[in-house]
Amino acid sequence: MFSSQVLLAELDLLELRIPVLTKGSTYMMHIHTFSDLITIQVIEWAIEKDNQGVETRKEKPPMTKSFAKCLVRI
Repeated sequence: MFSSQVLLAELDLLELRIPVLTKGSTYMMHIHTFSDLITIQVIEWAIEKDNQGVETRKEKPPMTKSFAKCLVRI
């Protein structure tokens, strides 16, 4: 029987296959030689750049997009 574990992780997103990352979504996480399926529980904050390169920090956003930096609970 597996126990669920929670990890708080700061992510630098690359280009996502589906262009948004949302709460409840499942993704493949790669860390060096390790990879596993993870589920996003909460997006604590996200920093996104607009078309002019201006960064905006959002607290507890419902989603974030490709090329953002975010803190998530997985």
